[in-house]
Amino acid sequence: MPIYSVRLLGLSLVLVIGNVGLLVFGVVDGYGRGDFPAEFVFGSGTSAYQVEGAALEDGRSFSIWDSYAHSGFCDGANGDIACDGYHKYKEDIELMADTGLEAFRFSISWSRLIPNGRGSVNVKGLQFYNDFINRLIAHANANCGIISSNLNHIPVLNGTNFKEWKKNIMLVLGCMDLDLALRIEQPILTATSSVENKRDAEKWDRSNRMSLMIIKRGVPEAFRGANEQSINAKDFLAEIEQRFAKNDKAETSTFLQKLISMKYKGKGNIREHIMEMSHLASKLKALKLEISDDFLVHLVLLSLPAQFNQFKVSYNCQRDKWTLNELISFCVQEEERMKHETTESAHFASTSKGKGKRNRKEAANKGPMQKKQHLGNDQKKKESGPPKCFFCQEPGHLKPDCPKYHAWRVKKGLPELPKTK
Repeated sequence: MPIYSVRLLGLSLVLVIGNVGLLVFGVVDGYGRGDFPAEFVFGSGTSAYQVEGAALEDGRSFSIWDSYAHSGFCDGANGDIACDGYHKYKEDIELMADTGLEAFRFSISWSRLIPNGRGSVNVKGLQFYNDFINRLIAHANANCGIISSNLNHIPVLNGTNFKEWKKNIMLVLGCMDLDLALRIEQPILTATSSVENKRDAEKWDRSNRMSLMIIKRGVPEAFRGANEQSINAKDFLAEIEQRFAKNDKAETSTFLQKLISMKYKGKGNIREHIMEMSHLASKLKALKLEISDDFLVHLVLLSLPAQFNQFKVSYNCQRDKWTLNELISFCVQEEERMKHETTESAHFASTSKGKGKRNRKEAANKGPMQKKQHLGNDQKKKESGPPKCFFCQEPGHLKPDCPKYHAWRVKKGLPELPKTK
């Protein structure tokens, strides 16, 4: 079997003439990914007869290549099994994804899709290619989706958000495992460099190239300046950082003023309040202004409202000093105690108020007769003047002495009443 070898653009190209027709590429010493433009796409390609196998499975018929190979023209070689891609395509796609291939070209076996050359389509063959393509798309979309999602978390750099921008850049590059070029210097290759050294150099080169593209994506062109043509991601980031360096004195004054003026107003969580003050102290420490823990404890106590006065007196009366963690623990306990007492007081006030309402409600629900009976005696006592006859309603006599009443009884035939004394 004749084999032709040709050297092209630093790649050794081996062309095997025969039943397989396989193209094999090997990287020549001295060339790497950085020797190609950033938009250059690396991928692979296959031919259905070379990789699928399963020559007579699931309705596939012989193709012209099967007939040629089985006629004895290939020294007994054939594609009946080949790479068994028909059964192992899932593993093959996983390997392509792990390798980092950016493109894939494949062909379709028409003898699998339309076994008779024309007419009906083989359902199982169609299902195979449908599953194959869907799996390729899933891996491509997953990779693109992850990259897109990560890049969308990087804000565009402006005049005020450099720290947040840099933090997001480092986080995204770290999660994507592309921060190697920002952590170590570029490996230097020599004529005696080992295969492992060359592999490390390739990794660094890819990290540098991808990092540089991602960093530049979030930097407006107006901020790039003279370092636009920089080819080192670490140097490019350092030059951008110098452009946005702040005056340490002004920043120190801002943080110190904020720390001193912080007050806890009882809203939110006291633990978060103390932790925020501790965070400001850490920022001041990074700016070379050391604040001791004892001083920070006193600042925290001064920031507490009047409800904590008893708590402050308790601390001042103790001989031992508290650490910041102890202060947080004690403050949380004190706040919980005060909240509990406030809840009980509110419950007592609500109960007392409820009793008053209930008494007024009961008084309002009393009927007119009950009210009349309750007030009858007092009202009678207050009334003054001569008695009034119940029958004729004339004052000066009572009913038994009323002449009209007696006349009415005679008229009705009732017995005469005894005269009152």
